[in-house]
Amino acid sequence: MRRDLPPAEGYQLCDEGRVQALAGEGWLEAAGLRSVAAAFAHGGRPRGPVKSLVTLRGPSGTVFVKRYQFRPLGVALRGALKLNPPVYSGPRELANLLALSAAGFRVPLPLAAGEDRQGGVQRSFVALAELSGQPLSEVPVPHEPAVRRALIDRIALLVRRLHAEGFWHRDLYACNLFLSPKEGLGFLDCERVGRRAGGAGRRWRIKDLAALDYSLEWLSERERIRFLRRYLDSEADLRRWSRLVRRKAIRIRDHGRKGPG
Repeated sequence: MRRDLPPAEGYQLCDEGRVQALAGEGWLEAAGLRSVAAAFAHGGRPRGPVKSLVTLRGPSGTVFVKRYQFRPLGVALRGALKLNPPVYSGPRELANLLALSAAGFRVPLPLAAGEDRQGGVQRSFVALAELSGQPLSEVPVPHEPAVRRALIDRIALLVRRLHAEGFWHRDLYACNLFLSPKEGLGFLDCERVGRRAGGAGRRWRIKDLAALDYSLEWLSERERIRFLRRYLDSEADLRRWSRLVRRKAIRIRDHGRKGPG
């Protein structure tokens, strides 16, 4: 995080510019979310060699603190071998969430984010308010045909709007779509979200669609076609897109991608 850049609107710089935190929320200091060192002083649950997760109680409910600790050189070298490298940046996720929210998408409220570097090790974190609902991967599969069709259509139209707004998710598995009966669908794990003017490129559209095709295991073949038809809003390219998405979904399956990293 560059300390010479101003904070996002509604946020303030803390910890000598290492952290930006939601303004007017004094409890963030006591919760250890206004400095990088304090955020890493909490115990946490490891989520792999780089990531850990801390769960705290805030005034309005649960707060999730995602933390990354890694050696940038090693990550850069491994990422150079991939077309879709990882992103370990709390400030990046904060910026993505604010952009998605401004575009009308339901996402967690970022409370604070920051990073520092000591020697060859970089630390980064983001604190998020809880998003209501449950992962789509844990929602009971609807049995009534009309309910199934309505849910398929809602997901397809949401992804179509995401891509039309120029965003792509890069980890659009069912576990990263949250469904609330009252508030609808929302996105989680947005650190790798990309955006460009004019809409998402075909490569990223196919990857997002394939991630859902792979992870929504309950979809029948007819329902998969329905999903793509609603997404494309056209029959012209339906067969070609179906072939491209299924091919990519098979690659994801063969690489053993199961859920959030």
